[in-house]
Amino acid sequence: MRDQRIPRMADLTMRPFVSGKKTMGTLEAHTNGLRFISKKHETIDVMYRNIKHCLFQVLWHKVLTVYDHSM
Repeated sequence: MRDQRIPRMADLTMRPFVSGKKTMGTLEAHTNGLRFISKKHETIDVMYRNIKHCLFQVLWHKVLTVYDHSM
C-alpha cells in the first residue's frame, strides 16, 4: 500500500471526546489500523487486532459507525 494513497474520511467526530469537547478530524485507514487526527493535530491510533466488534448503521440524514475497542 506504500505506492497508493491512504483512504481518508474528513470532518468526522470522535467519541468519547479527546479533550472533553467535540473533536473534529480525519480518519485514515492504514494496513495495520486506523488513525484519527484531530484539527488540533492530536493523534489516536487504533490497531485492527484491538477492535472486537464493528457496526455500521445508516441513519436518515447522517451515517453512524460504532466499534468496540477492547484493551
